Amino acid sequence: QAAGKVPLAFADADLMARSAHKLYGPMGVGALVVRRRGPRVTLDPLVAGGGQERGWRGGTLNTPGIVGFGAAAALALDRLTTDAERLAGLRDGLEARLIAEVGAIVHGARAPRLPNTTSAAMPGVSAERLLSSLAGSVALATGAACSSARREPSPVLTAMGIDAATARATVRLSLGRATTAAALAAATDAVIAAARAER
Repeated sequence: QAAGKVPLAFADADLMARSAHKLYGPMGVGALVVRRRGPRVTLDPLVAGGGQERGWRGGTLNTPGIVGFGAAAALALDRLTTDAERLAGLRDGLEARLIAEVGAIVHGARAPRLPNTTSAAMPGVSAERLLSSLAGSVALATGAACSSARREPSPVLTAMGIDAATARATVRLSLGRATTAAALAAATDAVIAAARAER
């Protein structure tokens, strides 16, 4: 999630997975950064056969996808600071409205986090019903990105010490390069109206 949105320190990671589509590159292309020393990380092959990918994965490389990933990564690096500042400003405005108008609780508000994403609980509101009522007008998800298909409270949120009722009232909203202030204001109006109607 962080690639293309915040600076990344590869030296601090043993393994770092990156997906091209997370930074506006082509779907189906990714990269795995592997520590080579101090200590070296060793991997077993994912797909046997061929000498591609240093023997870790056999098969023909997706050259157009890889080139597209590289172009998207270069563009993301070039725009990193300006995109992050603009999106953080929009996100902060969104959160301020949700707090003021529906008493939202922003998870991780004081922690270092992505500039384009918010996770907020709206007490007294079922996130599942909120999603249903907003279907077709606002795209949002429940819980955490890695568990949005689950019905039970997000294990990520519960690991943060968030109780089950608050976790079930949590929605996640993400902004992107194409998000305008006007579009976000309209989406926020719709979320607030739907949250009030749910209570």
